[in-house]
Amino acid sequence: VAPTLVAAADPSLHELKPGRTIEAEPTVLVDQVKQLVESAATNALEHFRAVFGALAPARILAEVVVPVSASLPEAKLANFLLTFLEWSGSWKEAEIKDMGRKLASVNWIAVEDGGRCAILETFDPEESPGTFSVVKARRAKIATVIKDAGVRAEVIWRVLRLCGLKKEITWEDAVEEAESIMKDKDLARAEKLYAHVDKHHAKFTGARDPSLEKLQKLEWVPAKSQAKDGDSKPVVKLAAISELFPASQQRLVWAVAASLSVEIEPTLHELKPGRNIQKEPGILVDQVRQLAEKPIKTATLDHLRVAFGALTTARVLKEVVLPAATSLTGDKLANLLLSFLEWAGSWKETEIKEMGAQLSAVAWIPGKDGKPRAINDCFDPETSPEAFSIVKEGRAQLSTMLSESDLRSDVVWRVCRLCGMKTELTWADAVDEAEAVVRDKDFERAGHLISHLDKNHAKLAGERAPALEKLQSIAWVPATAPSLEAEAKEATQFLPLKSVFPPSERKLVWAVAPSLAVETVPTLQELQPGKKIASEISVLVEQVRALTAMSDAKAKTPRPFKDCVEHLRAVFASLAPSKVLSDVVLPVAKDLEEAEKTRFLLAFLEWAGSLKETEIKELGNQLATFKWIPTEDGTVHEVKACFDPEESPESFGLVRQRRAKIGPSVTEAGLRSDVVWRVLRTCGIKRDISWEDAVEEAEAVVADKDFGRAGKLFAHLDKNHAQLTGGRAEALEKLKTLAWVPATAPTTDPEAEATASEFSALKELFPPSARKLIWAVAPSLCVDVTPTLHELMPGRDVKAEPDILVEQVRTLADRAAEGGAKNPPCVSLEALEHFRDAFQALVPLIPKLSSPTLVDHPRLKGIPFMPCLPPDDESGAALFPAKRTAFSAQHNHRSLSPAIGIVKPMDHTIKMLAETCSVPKEPAARVLAETLCAQADTGNVDLAVTLAIELAGRIRAQEERPACIMVPTTTDSIERVSTVYIDDAPWQQGNIARLHPRISADDGKMLGCTSVRAELIRQCEEGGEGMTMDGAIAGGSPPPEGGAAGLPRAEVDGDAFGQEADLVSQ
Repeated sequence: VAPTLVAAADPSLHELKPGRTIEAEPTVLVDQVKQLVESAATNALEHFRAVFGALAPARILAEVVVPVSASLPEAKLANFLLTFLEWSGSWKEAEIKDMGRKLASVNWIAVEDGGRCAILETFDPEESPGTFSVVKARRAKIATVIKDAGVRAEVIWRVLRLCGLKKEITWEDAVEEAESIMKDKDLARAEKLYAHVDKHHAKFTGARDPSLEKLQKLEWVPAKSQAKDGDSKPVVKLAAISELFPASQQRLVWAVAASLSVEIEPTLHELKPGRNIQKEPGILVDQVRQLAEKPIKTATLDHLRVAFGALTTARVLKEVVLPAATSLTGDKLANLLLSFLEWAGSWKETEIKEMGAQLSAVAWIPGKDGKPRAINDCFDPETSPEAFSIVKEGRAQLSTMLSESDLRSDVVWRVCRLCGMKTELTWADAVDEAEAVVRDKDFERAGHLISHLDKNHAKLAGERAPALEKLQSIAWVPATAPSLEAEAKEATQFLPLKSVFPPSERKLVWAVAPSLAVETVPTLQELQPGKKIASEISVLVEQVRALTAMSDAKAKTPRPFKDCVEHLRAVFASLAPSKVLSDVVLPVAKDLEEAEKTRFLLAFLEWAGSLKETEIKELGNQLATFKWIPTEDGTVHEVKACFDPEESPESFGLVRQRRAKIGPSVTEAGLRSDVVWRVLRTCGIKRDISWEDAVEEAEAVVADKDFGRAGKLFAHLDKNHAQLTGGRAEALEKLKTLAWVPATAPTTDPEAEATASEFSALKELFPPSARKLIWAVAPSLCVDVTPTLHELMPGRDVKAEPDILVEQVRTLADRAAEGGAKNPPCVSLEALEHFRDAFQALVPLIPKLSSPTLVDHPRLKGIPFMPCLPPDDESGAALFPAKRTAFSAQHNHRSLSPAIGIVKPMDHTIKMLAETCSVPKEPAARVLAETLCAQADTGNVDLAVTLAIELAGRIRAQEERPACIMVPTTTDSIERVSTVYIDDAPWQQGNIARLHPRISADDGKMLGCTSVRAELIRQCEEGGEGMTMDGAIAGGSPPPEGGAAGLPRAEVDGDAFGQEADLVSQ
């Protein structure tokens, strides 16, 4: 179609390149392709491929292939496009899919029905479903064309599938196929289409919603029509899905409606049948009604059971069974309900009872008179009581019907009973029977009726309250009459319930009131006798008075009191113990003579022996103000005012006067004495003095000045305080303030025996355990026991008053100082032990002292109280002030005494005290300097030398240098260090103070002494021509501060260092 440059290669010079290019004129390729198509050359396929590769895939498709396809005839178009499709097989999938969309409007593929379709309208002959006619008609038929075109078939099919060749029907195809099925009435295709759409709908393309709407309205779905017999095969027809029930519900509606006839359960919501039992329960009414007209055999029962199980229990009864029952009568109604009751046998009891309530208005069970009755109006023929005629007349007549059916009779009867079929009398029946027995005056029947009602009242139905009200008002119960001779048990009269006591209380009132004459007490509250002991306690008072009157000597035939005790015990047990005492026993007792009163109350206490301790104690509290117990002094007192004759202490006169004297009364009444005494003790009869008694006794021993009794009282209270009764707090308060406690006074003799010498109040004393700590300075409690009762403990304590320990130490130190003229003061081992006791208690309490430290305490400041090693190595210890002590030193303790003390190294208590007092490891420089200065007055040179050496060692250990230091000299004087020289020039003689020879030069320098040589050097360096005897240098300056003065003049023809004059001049 166009000329081209003939050259071996494309020119590289831009200006020589050809003026036309394919890129700029793609239409030339359109002409080229058309010429190739028309020429039908044998090598045209190669030329086509060359053209297709001239441009990018998108451009060649849009600017060449599509324009050419629009102008080619159908006969040549297929060959051309197949050639292009084969060439495009190497494209990316996305490019091929885009090509398919651009060729969507080109109808070029031959199909089975003889026409031509576009790619997107054509079905894949290999992978599309062949069942449907729409697929068969549009399958691609191009195998011959592919072969004639000489292209590769596998490439062509792959590209066609990527371009959109249909493998599946669309939604529009499904509608079209459904319409075809309706036209052909092909049930098999309809079932396959339904199953195919339900299974593959997710793969369908096209307009889903409009298509599904059409499919729901069209009558194309296979359906089973209604049938007269549930076992026969139903007729299948085409119907709309909206008019059908699901296939799973066919067995529920087979007699009245059509259902889906496919084997699958559809998952696509729009393909599910439009009707459902849950939405249309009324369809079951028709189904059940038709089944009820048939005999109740197994086949019919199976269909009925299926219908009953279609809904929930509540709905099937309300929406199916009851509506169906309204249109049935006689046997048909009975058939339906009996079948339903049998099926309901698996329900919960509550559901069955609810069903019975809903069926209560349906009269369907034939009775003995042939009239239908509701379930709750009939009696169970097997379990209802036979004694009553009303039961016989109302028994259900269902046995015949059940025997002629295939129903399970046991299930039916059980459900009938749960639904309310009567197995017992009603309350109205009970009233009628009560009136009948009164008319007949039959005490035995009356007893049976009240027993029956009491035993079975929970089973009785009907209006309970009105019936019981009538039964309470009618005089129909058998009763006994009162008798003073014996306890009557036989009925002799009819009385209303409100007029009799229960049979269980007959033994409490038999002498004064009637009681119900039956064997057991009714448990039903409304059938219980109206009179009860709990509400009429006064009858017990009458009964007790009647019993006590029987033993009165004034009675016609008096009985022994012990014969009445058993009846009294019954009365005592009728109420709560505290109530029977307050409301019965005490009212009767107050009217009795003293002897009878004692005997009567002892009988009550013996009965109370089986009660709990708490209950007995409560009884004792109630009897607290009632005087009835005779005592040894001939008077009568309350329980808690008397003493136990066996267990109370004999030391107190009050106890001896008020001991109980009840032995004769216990014997006369035939009571168990051990029980009586146990109860009296629990009630509070005294076995010990009370707190008030203790106060009274304390006042008495003070008045008598009896230290022995005071000690015993103290020990008794401390040991038995938990047992004492009365006002504990008030009594203890008095005992704490009253000066009644035996006490020791401070003493000078620690070895003296601790004996009481005065009475003191507890708040003024230290405990006995503290005596060894304060014996020299304060009083302490003098008893043989260590008190455990907090309120009886002495009010003072060394932990609360640690300064008392300081006072004890001061007193001990003062006595040591007074003991002799020794310096330092010394103490013996015994005295040292007292120091240890005080120190051991004092050390933990130092933070509580009135002074911040023990050393600075006003009572110990400067006082020698620290035990140290004795200078003579004897036993005991030497006492030093704490500031003049140390744990060790360069010299032994003997050399340092009496200036410095060394703490006893092996005594833990003293060591602990020393550490608390901040005693240094070695004597402090400041203390050594002060002590050294003090030796100037004593003239103790040996001690001064020792102290000076110790001081030099402390200064060498980097301790602060004291301001004032004195040292011993060769003349045994003690001078200030500034005036003393180290003697290192022995040839120099003169009137100067030289350091004591026992002190080394190094120690002297540490103490601040200047050597003779150093002073001579200093004077020479200042330019002096000579030295005078007093140390003045001609033309020189005075000696430096702290330096030596008064050095001797040099010898003639020499100098101060002993050298000749010529050498000095040189």
